[in-house]
Amino acid sequence: MDIVDRIRRLRRPSLLVRAAFGLVVVALLPLGFASWQLVGMNAAAMRDQVESTHLLNARNASDAVAQFLDTRRSLARSLTLHPALRDPSGPAAADQVAESLLSWADLGVEAVGLFVGNGTLIQGGRLEGSGLDLAALLPASFDRDVATRGSGDDLLVLVRARVGDSDASVVLACRAEPLRRIVEPWELSSDVVLLGPTGTPIQGSIDDLAEIPEDVLRVARAGVADGVYSGSAEVLAAHASVAGYDWTVISLQPRAIAERVARRMRQRASLTLVVTLALAAFFLALTYREVVRPLRGLLTAQRRLAQIDDNGRGDLIGDLTASFAALEQRVRDGRELGEIFLGRYQVLDIVGRGGMGTVFRGWDPKLERPLALKTVRLGATSEDPERVRQRVSALLQEAVTIARFNHPNVVTIHDIEDAAGATFIAMEFVDGE
Repeated sequence: MDIVDRIRRLRRPSLLVRAAFGLVVVALLPLGFASWQLVGMNAAAMRDQVESTHLLNARNASDAVAQFLDTRRSLARSLTLHPALRDPSGPAAADQVAESLLSWADLGVEAVGLFVGNGTLIQGGRLEGSGLDLAALLPASFDRDVATRGSGDDLLVLVRARVGDSDASVVLACRAEPLRRIVEPWELSSDVVLLGPTGTPIQGSIDDLAEIPEDVLRVARAGVADGVYSGSAEVLAAHASVAGYDWTVISLQPRAIAERVARRMRQRASLTLVVTLALAAFFLALTYREVVRPLRGLLTAQRRLAQIDDNGRGDLIGDLTASFAALEQRVRDGRELGEIFLGRYQVLDIVGRGGMGTVFRGWDPKLERPLALKTVRLGATSEDPERVRQRVSALLQEAVTIARFNHPNVVTIHDIEDAAGATFIAMEFVDGE
């Protein structure tokens, strides 16, 4: 029976177990799953994520550089189409060059020059305060539509456009400050470098090519499609070509930084999981102290008052409900017992119940002595009449059998009553177990 009872209790989790299960399902399970994913994140996963981010950064920067160059080329081409430049050396051309320079000053145009042949300046203008040498603005090696001159804060972007079929060319000298802002370092301690046609740095946080691994430079200079670098042991990098130009943007950072970030994320995720488990344990302990333990004390007191001997089903709420019902029944029976007489005997209290009958503490008002009254179980009259009759017959037979004995260890039978609605034995009352 003990084994069966234990198995029955195992099937009914306690209130504390159910509270813990609810806490785990509702709060801890989602957080624990997210923390487990972060804890499981390794350096390779972080590397892939960072490489993808670098590729996106390089493409965004290359798009911005292309937009910068396209805008300046459009300005130069618009000037070549002006009717005043049909006579490049005439006064109308000079006026138009000066007017265009003033109009484009807000776009960073520092000077405008009109050249013929291999670099002879015939018209030109520069902003007030500019120290540019207009005659040397167009170098002999300027064989592209876009070139650079100088470096650092003195860097200029030169944009050239030919005037129709003539040998004249319009050259714009533009400040490179917008390019510097485009390639400023971004998050995660990265470096962004803009390489020119020869593979030399034009703008960026790295001026010395020795700081860039050779394999990264080799791929960038090869003009291959945009992509990331996975062969370098020192850096994580990506490159993107500037559409329409032989320029390239490289975005890179030391590999150790990405690994350090991944390690920090794992540590924080582990700490979060530990703190969450500690909080869960605290709330479970608080639940046991403030809820479960007081309820168990209440259950014990109720069982004692209701005179319930069994240990219940192991379900705290169910046992509390059952004990409340038993206590309520006992109070109700107590109120009714004071008004009950079995024959000439007054019923005072319930001593105990069995499978067949109920034993009451009674009082004999004539002889003024206590006694025990044993009758069929209360409520039995609502059952099948045949079963009630069998119980009554068994009770009477018990009384006859006990009356035949006269021994100190056998209670004495005082009276027996077998009447409609009241069949009982009046016997000696022994106070004890």
